[in-house]
Amino acid sequence: MILIRAQERKNNMVQTLEDTIIKIKYFGEPPSSKEGWTLLNEKVAENIYYKIDYLRYSYLTSKNKLIKLDNIEKEEIYPQRFLVPGMNTYSFFYDDFLFCTHTKFFGNNSPVLEIRLKSSDGRWSDWQAIVSSRIVVDVDWDFSIFKVVSYNKDFYLKSPLSSETISSLNQNFDIRFGGSFYGNNLGQRYLRTEEDTSYKIEPRTRRIEFVYNPCGSFLDRVADLKKYEERYFKYDEEDNRI
Repeated sequence: MILIRAQERKNNMVQTLEDTIIKIKYFGEPPSSKEGWTLLNEKVAENIYYKIDYLRYSYLTSKNKLIKLDNIEKEEIYPQRFLVPGMNTYSFFYDDFLFCTHTKFFGNNSPVLEIRLKSSDGRWSDWQAIVSSRIVVDVDWDFSIFKVVSYNKDFYLKSPLSSETISSLNQNFDIRFGGSFYGNNLGQRYLRTEEDTSYKIEPRTRRIEFVYNPCGSFLDRVADLKKYEERYFKYDEEDNRI
């Protein structure tokens, strides 16, 4: 493990340090093996893939903010905050992982990934949607994960990443495909599943909430609620969330 700036100068040249970023992507069909994508966690989702790649941009994180270390490149990354299980607080960091999108815009019909976190006593949090803050008609959306390390009260990107990093990620996080995103000018955000069921994305917590269909029959609403609970609030015989 080394403490790095993601970019260093050498002989007045920019030196890119590799294996500093985990790119996450949803594929409707398995990607070509030549593209370098690997299935993230087959026990959770069959269509979420990752690629360990390089980062050409240099950041330092401090007090929940990302500070750019130089002006060689012009790209921003936007950290995602998550509700930490058992603590009832929000944090950019959990288990030394930092989750980011590469744009603050999010397009209608964009794929929505859902994530949940495991607490130190093994309890899972609610599923939370990974979305950006602003809605546009169409945008190329990317989602990445960094591993960080604390040093002198600051956080630095960790390099290189390895299969052990992925193993640690899968032990403490579940990531899966939720459906398609759509929103409106009133700030309302929704998730439309592959079964064409709509759920609300709570704007502050990004938790997925059930939406009653006033036009449906009582039996249809009961069936919809049961389907929602099966997906987001399923427990085993010992009352452990699964």
